Amino acid sequence: MGSALRLTPDQVAEALTICHGGRQQAAKHLGCDRRTVTRYISEHPEVRRAAGEAVEATKDVAEDALIKAVESGEAWAVCFYLKCKAKDRGYIERVQNENGNRGDFDEVRGETSMIPSTPELIARMRQRLGELSQPVGSNGNGNGHAKN
Repeated sequence: MGSALRLTPDQVAEALTICHGGRQQAAKHLGCDRRTVTRYISEHPEVRRAAGEAVEATKDVAEDALIKAVESGEAWAVCFYLKCKAKDRGYIERVQNENGNRGDFDEVRGETSMIPSTPELIARMRQRLGELSQPVGSNGNGNGHAKN
């Protein structure tokens, strides 16, 4: 039988910190199996704390990069930020399924879009402009009376 690799909780915690909380990467760094790292996390509070802190630190780095991209006007970053952080202002992701029904992203599967497609947007604009160009009381047939 081969000799078992003996790791200390401090070694596993350090590897998790170096690897941004990634268990597979930490295991590779330590020369052990991912399950060993997972076991240390569940058995040693200090390792669990180090793993959590490493993940939180990486989230901070990612958020900082996102904010920099938003500030520099990167369209993808602005869109992502608004979808995630500005739902209270109406920036929600809607989907349209194959039947043409619309609903919240969690309710229906389909293609996603925050804004209407260009043809859909143009059609809406033309319809709205047509409504605005009609005289008051007009229903679009020129005499103000309903079509039969």
